[in-house]
Amino acid sequence: MLNNTERRKSESFELIKTVAKNGTLNTAQKILAVAIENRNISLDEASALLYRSQLYKTLEDEKTKVWRLGYPLLYDMLEEELATGKITFPEEQ
Repeated sequence: MLNNTERRKSESFELIKTVAKNGTLNTAQKILAVAIENRNISLDEASALLYRSQLYKTLEDEKTKVWRLGYPLLYDMLEEELATGKITFPEEQ
């Protein structure tokens, strides 16, 4: 049986293996992988954080093109939202 750290790493690895099947991870999957690693949480916990966020709602709206910012910045924006309840988009700085 895996301990929590091993389980989380395994979940992260399973997520990353999507690359082999699909050729690429989508932006949300990359953000999830970073959240699992940085926060040492499970895939379910990371999914709940992301999919309930305003950032994810913005990502879902194709008109915003927010995905173009890249997943490292988007992850930082998610962390900002989780910490402050607000998102600062780069053009707002």
